Amino acid sequence: TIITYDKDGRENGSVIELLKDGDKTLVYITTVKPGTFKGYHIHKRRTNRFVCIKGSLEIYVYDPVTKKDLKLGMDAEYPEMLTIPPEHAIGIENVGISDTWLLNFPDPPFDPKDKDEQRNFKRYKKNEKK
Repeated sequence: TIITYDKDGRENGSVIELLKDGDKTLVYITTVKPGTFKGYHIHKRRTNRFVCIKGSLEIYVYDPVTKKDLKLGMDAEYPEMLTIPPEHAIGIENVGISDTWLLNFPDPPFDPKDKDEQRNFKRYKKNEKK
């Protein structure tokens, strides 16, 4: 388990790797503590495929090409897969009262040697919600 922190150094959840192939992570869970926010970040090549398996959350997505913002609700009581293509900024907020678990099937799998993730970009440069 990898503990995660917001931009101010406060713990906001964790990442739990579930299925690996060598150094690559095929499936993982992102946990988000109640009332906290994780993001924003962009993957240059990776598609995220999310399923909420515990709690409820909101996914904030910004498409830098169309300049459109989306806010999408997810809830473990109504599990659905949400696919977010590369080059879209993603933020996750736990809107429930308990930890949220978000299952991810990244494509391609997470590879620590591949610097695919970008956190330093103009739209959300302060890593805050709009």
